[in-house]
Amino acid sequence: MQNGTIKEMLDRARKADIALVGIGDMNENSYMVKLGWFTPHEIIDASVNQGVTSDVAGYDLTPRGSMWIR
Repeated sequence: MQNGTIKEMLDRARKADIALVGIGDMNENSYMVKLGWFTPHEIIDASVNQGVTSDVAGYDLTPRGSMWIR
């Protein structure tokens, strides 16, 4: 691993007893839109046409917990 900061973070993660995972919302003001990963239109389309309601670790989920792959 070339990047010392990332190596240190991964080493700490391997030693952790628990992991906290955030669940993101899927709306036109979501963090993914603010980062420029998706346009507001793409988010609305995924929600309306695919039933996507949230994301966990970059995976989009439907209300029943099914993963939706872009």
